[in-house]
Amino acid sequence: MKNSIIDEVRAARAALAEEHGYDRKKILEWARREQAELKSRIPNKSEQARPGKPGKPGKPSDQVGLSTGAPIL
Repeated sequence: MKNSIIDEVRAARAALAEEHGYDRKKILEWARREQAELKSRIPNKSEQARPGKPGKPGKPSDQVGLSTGAPIL
């Protein structure tokens, strides 16, 4: 049984390996650069606008987790 998605992933992986000369270190460096670039394009949640009136913080329930360092979901 052939799965077109699996075939596509395998082809992409093979092309990536060939592009970097089958060198794991080069592939890892590429992956780290790509991840850093992706992270730089995603806005930080702490920089996003919070609910409430401009210039005033929202309700205390909107601020849950900010002071404790808990992740914001």
